[in-house]
Amino acid sequence: MNWDRPVGEVAQPDNNATLSRMGERKRDRLYELIEDFAFGILLLGFRLVAKLENHRKPSTVNQKRKLLSRVTLPVRWGDMDALGHVNNAAYFSYFEQCRIAWFDTLEPELLAGRIGPVVVRASCNFRQRIVYPMELEVRMYAGEPGRSSLVQLMEITTVDDPGTLLADGEVILVWIDTQAGESVPLPGAIKDAIR
Repeated sequence: MNWDRPVGEVAQPDNNATLSRMGERKRDRLYELIEDFAFGILLLGFRLVAKLENHRKPSTVNQKRKLLSRVTLPVRWGDMDALGHVNNAAYFSYFEQCRIAWFDTLEPELLAGRIGPVVVRASCNFRQRIVYPMELEVRMYAGEPGRSSLVQLMEITTVDDPGTLLADGEVILVWIDTQAGESVPLPGAIKDAIR
């Protein structure tokens, strides 16, 4: 078909009419295949989302664990990003503030001098949006201690609804000798504090 023809002009017979009809059938079949493929991709996407939802780490809210620290923090306007919610980096600052509150309860000599903790891994599961203004409750629980490491399980909820998990994560601390640059056994006082 000639699409450059002015409106109302009679079409000229196509010498390749048979080939043209075959081309239309192939085009129609190609469109059907593309639609089937797109539908298949859509279904695959739904299945993947469902699978991810089912494999999400279960909420740790209200499970029996040793609470090490709890702080309430206001969401600051500066925590927000251009998309109108708290920037992902701010969640780690919330975790840090809760961790520092716990450190403040420990004997000062545990954190002073050559021996001290360093963060070797931090992760966060962003469960729901956090927006300004909100009053957050950040909780830190004791995880499994290792020879020189301590796992801290973190949760963020709101003060008004502490049963709804906004975010959770895990921070792994390793105690090191800062001068030697090597890990050292977890201090006994830390082990006692998390029991």
